[in-house]
Amino acid sequence: MSRFIILTIAAYQKFFSPETGILTISIFGEQKICPFYPSCSEYMKQSVLSHGAAKGIFFGIKRLARCHPFQAPRIDHIK
Repeated sequence: MSRFIILTIAAYQKFFSPETGILTISIFGEQKICPFYPSCSEYMKQSVLSHGAAKGIFFGIKRLARCHPFQAPRIDHIK
């Protein structure tokens, strides 16, 4: 299950992510969009690798819930 989630996140990052995706770089240009480091998709991928599928997805969803346009830039470390 974890492997499938990691592959899904990697596909999202490669094609659709606003910062690294092939499709969106042509639309937005290469610019920093996400106020967090690492990006939410990378954070979720690292969480799944560290904690397993269920707990990693939980941490990723918590991170996505904190993301909004008025968020100050910050670095989040994997728990």
